[in-house]
Amino acid sequence: MSDSDSASPGGRQDAGDPEHPEGPEHPEHAEDPNHPEDHVPTGARWPLCLHLDERDRSATVLVQYAGLPDDAPEEWRERGFNSYETATTYRAIDDLVITGWTHTPLTRWTSVPQRATGRITVTLAGDDQHVVFSADGDVHVLRKGLLTGSW
Repeated sequence: MSDSDSASPGGRQDAGDPEHPEGPEHPEHAEDPNHPEDHVPTGARWPLCLHLDERDRSATVLVQYAGLPDDAPEEWRERGFNSYETATTYRAIDDLVITGWTHTPLTRWTSVPQRATGRITVTLAGDDQHVVFSADGDVHVLRKGLLTGSW
């Protein structure tokens, strides 16, 4: 597997659902639990992977995608990459609650910005399990181009 990194501090790279706009372009939905930012990505290969690091109070969500995004670096195409991975790291996490850790795939991932506090409430869920935490609003996203076998 070959890879190349592309970092983007401050937010997700995925486009949201056009019928349910969210994120910085739609501040009217900030702090509105009826309009969370839904990170269930189109073209993602499930399951999501969650890494919790208690030493520096961070949580990282990893997702692999088939194909390349429209804004992929030209180097990825030149090197023949056919997929990519995102690692979204949330820092200074608090109020971590894990319910029903069943080792089944996490298939739902949402976040709700809390404008008043500058934090984000993140929820990950799957069959019979639920993870929720609060994190600093400065989210770091790393994208890595991949050369994989068949999907």
